[in-house]
Amino acid sequence: MKRSLPDILHFLFADLRHDHVRALLILLGFSTVFSCFFILGSLANSMAEFYETQALGRNLIVIEADFINPTDATMDPSVSKAIQALPNEQIEKISPIIFRYLRVNDRLVILRSAPLEDWESIYHLSLVSGDWPKTFGEVAVGEGTAEAYQWKIGSSIKIYGSEFEISGILRAQGTAFSSIWMPFEQGMDLFGKNRSYQALYVKAAVYADSDTLRGQLQELDEIDGRYLVFFEDTYSKRLNQLLRDITALTRIAEYLSLLGIIFGTYTSTSLSLTERARELGVLRSLGISHQELAWLFSFRSLIIGWFGFLFAIGTTWLFVYFQNVQSPLFVWGYPILFKLEPEQFLTGFFASSWMIVIGSLISARRFFRMPVRDLLSEINL
Repeated sequence: MKRSLPDILHFLFADLRHDHVRALLILLGFSTVFSCFFILGSLANSMAEFYETQALGRNLIVIEADFINPTDATMDPSVSKAIQALPNEQIEKISPIIFRYLRVNDRLVILRSAPLEDWESIYHLSLVSGDWPKTFGEVAVGEGTAEAYQWKIGSSIKIYGSEFEISGILRAQGTAFSSIWMPFEQGMDLFGKNRSYQALYVKAAVYADSDTLRGQLQELDEIDGRYLVFFEDTYSKRLNQLLRDITALTRIAEYLSLLGIIFGTYTSTSLSLTERARELGVLRSLGISHQELAWLFSFRSLIIGWFGFLFAIGTTWLFVYFQNVQSPLFVWGYPILFKLEPEQFLTGFFASSWMIVIGSLISARRFFRMPVRDLLSEINL
């Protein structure tokens, strides 16, 4: 006898209502797995977007050799004088920079302070909106920081006990996109001249060989043994490679989490079939084939899984929203905002649907190979 889809759905929903407590628990289990998949995926998306903004400059950086935290480094003024004494055809510009991890408006941020005239030519900054800082008390922020903390042009922030106003939003390469930028004179006045600055950026002249210049700088008496000289993209590449490795591991964990659906479906379907052995025997004796029953229970699991999928979308969206707004995730001081992509939902939906079907069919295989006589005798009347 041919059975219509409405009849099948009516039968399935009636069964789910009868077993609603267990169905709800299974739904919550599916939802937890889906939420893990979405959250891990959104984290991987964010980190992938972060390391793709890699600095491309070939300026040289001079910084203290034995530092662990860049903010702990100091620069002796004699280093700058020694570099300035090199021939003009080798060096176009030297730029000092102050580097600090600070809490600003109860938010952890990176503050960079460098001469304003070097922001574009050496630090590769470009103005997205607003204006460059013109007066004392004005700063600019990178796009990453502005997005993470919902800061806008004109927002007031407190830095080191002093009030500052955001005059512009900047676009920057690499890790600098998530910093607050301040003119160098303001930075020296704010932190005091005794502590000095943390590093020197050295821009090679147009026709100078950067690798040769690096060797010459490293051999200076004021630098040799105490300071390191490296290209500015070296640190970014090392950090980006580390983030790539973390992203790859996150992707692996993301898709491994879906394997839990197979085991969860297998377990829940086995339990349901065990408790319904007599009913299965009755249905088989009425002429319903074991293939039809297998697909029927697979469809039952799919219905529970799809509702769990929808529930996970809602809970994940709420988690991501409050995480990004209330407590952004930081990796080495840089805000990483969770990003949900439509492709992630489509991939998760189709992959999980197949895994639910596979788990159900594997579980049902043993029961539907049993003779009707054995199914009817599974439960004593």
